[in-house]
Amino acid sequence: MAIFNGTEGNDTLNGLTSKDVLYGNAGNDALYGNAGNDTLDGGTGNDTLKGGKGNDTYIVDSTKDVASEDNCSGGIDTVKSSVDWTLGNHFENLILIGTTAVKGYGNKLSNIITGNSIGNELRGGDGHDTLKGLLGSDTLNGGAGNDKLYGGEDDDYLSDSEGNNSLYGEEGNDSLNVDFSLGNNLLEGGSGVNSLSASHSVGNNILIGGAEGDSFYISGSSGNNTLNGGGSPDDGIDYYVISDSSGNNVVNGGDGIDRILAYRVTGANTLNGGNGDDYYYISTPSNAPSDLVTQTVDGGTGKDYLAVNYSNYATEGITSTFNPITNEGLIVSGTNQVSYSNIEELSIFGTPYDDNLVGGNGDDGLYADNAGNDTLSGGAGNDYLSAYFNSGNKTLNGGDGNDFITGSSSNDTLDGGNDDDYLFGAGGNDIVIGGSGNDSLLGDSGIDSLTGGSGNDILIGGSGNDSLTGESGNDIFAFDSYNEGVDTIGDFNPADDRIQVSSTGFGGGLSIGSLLTSQFTIGTAATTSDQRFIYSSRTGALYFDQDGSAGGFTKVQFAQLSSGLSLSASNFDIVLSLG
Repeated sequence: MAIFNGTEGNDTLNGLTSKDVLYGNAGNDALYGNAGNDTLDGGTGNDTLKGGKGNDTYIVDSTKDVASEDNCSGGIDTVKSSVDWTLGNHFENLILIGTTAVKGYGNKLSNIITGNSIGNELRGGDGHDTLKGLLGSDTLNGGAGNDKLYGGEDDDYLSDSEGNNSLYGEEGNDSLNVDFSLGNNLLEGGSGVNSLSASHSVGNNILIGGAEGDSFYISGSSGNNTLNGGGSPDDGIDYYVISDSSGNNVVNGGDGIDRILAYRVTGANTLNGGNGDDYYYISTPSNAPSDLVTQTVDGGTGKDYLAVNYSNYATEGITSTFNPITNEGLIVSGTNQVSYSNIEELSIFGTPYDDNLVGGNGDDGLYADNAGNDTLSGGAGNDYLSAYFNSGNKTLNGGDGNDFITGSSSNDTLDGGNDDDYLFGAGGNDIVIGGSGNDSLLGDSGIDSLTGGSGNDILIGGSGNDSLTGESGNDIFAFDSYNEGVDTIGDFNPADDRIQVSSTGFGGGLSIGSLLTSQFTIGTAATTSDQRFIYSSRTGALYFDQDGSAGGFTKVQFAQLSSGLSLSASNFDIVLSLG
């Protein structure tokens, strides 16, 4: 091996046929390696470097340096650059050196481009390239060809939309992107919190997360993609977003906590949460598929939640079923279908058509849409059934568990089922049934029929002439105001039941607590100025008079009880308000 050293001037150095090292030092030098595996270092100045035959290495430190290779020279040639550099023709490799953030670009060949310890921009160009970011926060783009991109350490951005590519984030919080790709790509996030995207792509891509919380995006794509998460419940949350896509995608959530969202999809997707407490959200596409398409959801182990929203774009109502033994269910609207299993909490958002929404074994939420005559059945668990501010006549059945049920503005039937339920009829003439348990029933507006069932119930008719029946148990019949209509209490038992009124709504100087003996009388009118409540034992009418016998206020009937009851002040409780 021969070593050639230039001077401080403008030198011309020629190597031999062996493995030579040429140092130009200062000045604008011309270095020619000739044959052999040579190293050419022009030093400072604007240098001209030509390696000749063999596997040559060029060291450049100025953008005005000229490095050239002939096609006939052969060999694998490498440029080491401390400045921004684009490989010339017939060069294979580029290595960035130094301690500044410089850029490295490839040519039409299959290049290996390696960054330095600072954040670099690496672009492969044509050919099947390999890009290595190493240290620093790097930006890598493979260009045309089937490329391999390695982010290295720190937070890197890797992208490639041409060819069949492999992107490896490695360490750090990386972003991997093959958006608008026509090929089949592999994206592997590595360690850190990573973002992986294959949106608007056509090919079948594989996206693999790491041990920490990663984000996966498939939007506007037609390929069949596979999204694999990982990690444990303590390693962050993985997010999977599939939207406006027609491909048949597969999500495997792994051991961590997953959030899996499928918006407006027309493909048949398979969503597996694996271990951990996972969340799924599925909505209908703007254009229903011509053939039946099934979204398959398997919650796996853990406490999993599924929300299905068909409130937008649906063309038919929902029919849903659930098998409490196998913990499997089916939700169908036209050609859209969701088949689910191992889901502990379920929410279904209905359509403008006639829906039949059925909950699962857990604490479910069933939501009727604005129109349609819907049936909502909560099943087991503490369920939330809502038709609030909707039109259409609804039937809502809570089933087992402590349920919260709200009706619509139309004529509804609400049935709490077993356990302790809250039922709110809202507008319309509603039938509200508490069932077993200690229930709270509120009719609100309309002419409602409230039946408490077994247990200690609270019945509030609201405005309108309502029918209230407590049935068994120690029941409370509550009134917010004296002028909301005349409610009929069909089975008031003075030994067990109570009447509750709001001091705010009734007025008349009522004090919170038990009604004073002096404020109650049996008869047809108040006989003292202290008396406020008058019960007609002959007719069963119950009146309120704000000033008793003072004459400034005319008594108002607010309830109708059975006649001949042994009613007394001890049957009344005064509260500030019913809220």
